[in-house]
Amino acid sequence: MDVNDPVAQPDPPSQAELRRQLAVLWQQSQSSVTVFVWSMVANQHDAEDVIQNVAADAAMHFDRYDPARPFLPWVMGIARFKVIDYYRKHDRDPHVFLDEALEGVAQACVDVEPEMPERREALKRCVSGLSAKAKRLLSMRYDQGQSPTSIADELGTTPGYIRLALYRTRTVLQNCIKKRLGRGSSHAG
Repeated sequence: MDVNDPVAQPDPPSQAELRRQLAVLWQQSQSSVTVFVWSMVANQHDAEDVIQNVAADAAMHFDRYDPARPFLPWVMGIARFKVIDYYRKHDRDPHVFLDEALEGVAQACVDVEPEMPERREALKRCVSGLSAKAKRLLSMRYDQGQSPTSIADELGTTPGYIRLALYRTRTVLQNCIKKRLGRGSSHAG
């Protein structure tokens, strides 16, 4: 680059540098994209496919991303279109989700992203305080993806009992997280 040439542009980043930038930005945004897609696509396997399509599109069109602007809103725009595509391809009425509703949910995901690391840490600490039984139920349901019926079969109880136990555990976690983030009641506990 000629430093005396006022029109000279810096060398464009290498392909390896672009891949590194995309990896970092995707890692920072993936949880928000996931929450958004899961809130729009009920079937977990379909939602995971949509998320993979978002990642692939972001990689394919990363050269169009303006690094002077935030990445999350850009990738959420891709996610919105992928959700609409999903409904079109599955012969479902894409008008079920008005564009304003999709935009609202996407914006909510963007808005809460700054507090996600703090929330994850609070969740980790709250889960560590659960009983072994509650941790096992959470693991079976969310890590292993088992249904309440299959958990009940494995543990020799009823699906209704498992649903109630999971509900109570999620409520305990929600209250614990609120307290840790300073949004709960001021009572000690």
